[in-house]
Amino acid sequence: MIPPTAGMGAVTVQAIECRATLAMAGLRALRFGDALQEYVRAARALVAAPALLGDRLAFAAPAVRLRSGCDLLPVSERIEWVGRGRESMAR
Repeated sequence: MIPPTAGMGAVTVQAIECRATLAMAGLRALRFGDALQEYVRAARALVAAPALLGDRLAFAAPAVRLRSGCDLLPVSERIEWVGRGRESMAR
């Protein structure tokens, strides 16, 4: 429980924002030879699953421990799917 001090090496913040992004374009770029389309979709989902799980395992805890007596506590959390470019793809 060391209070922050001004000077070399000390950092004080009012807010920290954590964002995670999974690029669907990157998943679409994966190729699986001449596999059936349903297998390709399943394979891409299988590749995406560990990324989503890793984010949840790392940041879904009640706190992220930085050091002894210094934890980051989430004030709020929002998980959303954002379909950027979806309108342009429908045309």
